Amino acid sequence: SFGADEELDDNDADANDLSSGTKTKTINKNPEVDTSFLPDQEREEHAKAEKERLRKEWLDRQAAMKEEILEITYSYWDGTGHRRTVQCKKGDTVAKFLE
Repeated sequence: SFGADEELDDNDADANDLSSGTKTKTINKNPEVDTSFLPDQEREEHAKAEKERLRKEWLDRQAAMKEEILEITYSYWDGTGHRRTVQCKKGDTVAKFLE
């Protein structure tokens, strides 16, 4: 009574046109579009390998830094001045330093 039947008939006609294949659109890819933000397996593998390389490099640097020997000069006063020198590695604890 309000034209709803006519709208339903128009929607059915459009659905029939699409299913019969009379109106098909093809989607073409544009080679000019930047797709660097899209996921890419090769790019992810490269990033993962680079991350692992940097992690190993950082661990090697940390190990090398812990092996460096520091020479610590300290002095104390008990009526006369005492100046002493102690050598220890960077990774040593304070307890090991006090020994």
